Amino acid sequence: MVSTKRTILVVEDDSDTSDLILTLLSLHGYAMRVANDRTVALQLLCEHEEPDTMILDCYMPGQPLEEFVTEARQRFPSLSIVLISSDDGLREIASELKVAHYLRKPFMPEALVRLIDGVVQQKYGHR
Repeated sequence: MVSTKRTILVVEDDSDTSDLILTLLSLHGYAMRVANDRTVALQLLCEHEEPDTMILDCYMPGQPLEEFVTEARQRFPSLSIVLISSDDGLREIASELKVAHYLRKPFMPEALVRLIDGVVQQKYGHR
């Protein structure tokens, strides 16, 4: 588990999924921000410091995924993004967006925690 409290922005329109992620990662010491649409997520990105990682559902109403990722990266070029989706083509979507980390739904809770811990450790080194 990561020893320092890190912030995760969860951008997910399914409340059951976002509640699961919120509860799970909070139990592992992460501070959480949740947005149920990409417009709210952009507001959070503008109003707060850079989150340590953003978990982003690929399919949500509103702004297209590509535009959202581009705007988020313009604001925070080093933002770590983890894509989540049940889409069989998730690997290709991640590749097109140049997103290195992704997790296919449904996922095991331990897999999410391992992935987020790894992304944060990769971003900041082994502190």
